[in-house]
Amino acid sequence: MAHRILFLPHFPGLSVRVRSYEMARHLADMHTVYYLRWPLLQTKSWLLQAWHGVRCWARPLCVRVLESGVRELRASRLLLKRSWAQSYNQWQLARWIAKLGVDVVVSADFRYTPFPSWLKGEVTYVYDLVDAFWDERQHEAAHIQRFVGREVTKADIVTVCSPQLARSVHELWGQVAQVLPNGADLAELRTAAPKDVARLRASLGLEGRWVIGSIGNHGPWSGLELLLEAFRQIRARRPEAALLIVGPGSEVERLSSRYARDPDVRFTGPRPPEEMPLFFNALDVGVVPFEVSEFTHSALPLKVIEYSACNKPIVSTPLRGVMDLRFPNVLLAEPDVEAWAAALLAARTHSWDRHDLARSVEAYDWHVIAGRLIEAIESRGTP
Repeated sequence: MAHRILFLPHFPGLSVRVRSYEMARHLADMHTVYYLRWPLLQTKSWLLQAWHGVRCWARPLCVRVLESGVRELRASRLLLKRSWAQSYNQWQLARWIAKLGVDVVVSADFRYTPFPSWLKGEVTYVYDLVDAFWDERQHEAAHIQRFVGREVTKADIVTVCSPQLARSVHELWGQVAQVLPNGADLAELRTAAPKDVARLRASLGLEGRWVIGSIGNHGPWSGLELLLEAFRQIRARRPEAALLIVGPGSEVERLSSRYARDPDVRFTGPRPPEEMPLFFNALDVGVVPFEVSEFTHSALPLKVIEYSACNKPIVSTPLRGVMDLRFPNVLLAEPDVEAWAAALLAARTHSWDRHDLARSVEAYDWHVIAGRLIEAIESRGTP
């Protein structure tokens, strides 16, 4: 059965890989898939946001078909935690559902846009919890827990990316969640042309270098400073080593200027998602230097699957989501500079059975995960 599905992601941009978009684009060949994008207003004034919302209410919906086949819905909502703003967003969502003829909503929103409860029974509601945001944003923890709790209780299906999040959903709200892990586009990553990868390395001045890389969003939990300090330690022993940091984030903004004159460290900033297969294949070692906390323990970083799809050794802090994978290419290191320096050097000679790793990664193909989402939707019947 073909569905008309609207995805509400937790993050509006496409400058990094986003779980909601990856599932959306892998369903677009069989279903009509809409994906919400919204402008980020550079103001916290509720008056200005409210005025913007009033102006946008009367505008026609703007839908653009992307190359992936996903229909990008450009629309406005109020990025405010006030109850009246959430009511506005809820009515906006009901309006989009009606105008687009949507029969399934998949939402990863954790703060702003509640699902219209009056549509239960008419529209299948999937709430997809992608992170323990209340642990990451302590100043908003109470609001986020209340919002997520209401959506989890309201949803027809709750999905999460890790067993740790499933346990949290059950402990906090008494609901059962299905684990749909994060994944990777295995075909894209495995078919990157070697000549294109070599061209990228040359353009970054990385020919003949041993490249350690971190790819993704580098927020305050990303451990970027730990990685940079560990890299400084190993450079004297491995002068051919280079560090490549790809993607945006607050830690990039904070640290990139400090290393602007360092010939062995490259910050690229955000790059188009279509270039990511080349960047992943350009690495010799992939890293996940995340801080160890309840927030990061609940995560399953997409980059772990993507590094593994490219058959790269990985050095990671001991995160539960990473350890649960039991991938043979992963070396664990406590979040300590000396331990990380030793693990990075060990990764140079670390070996594993490529075929065993390839078989392990197959279950994390986005095609497989998106298919499981549709199975979950159809197993409960049509609203």
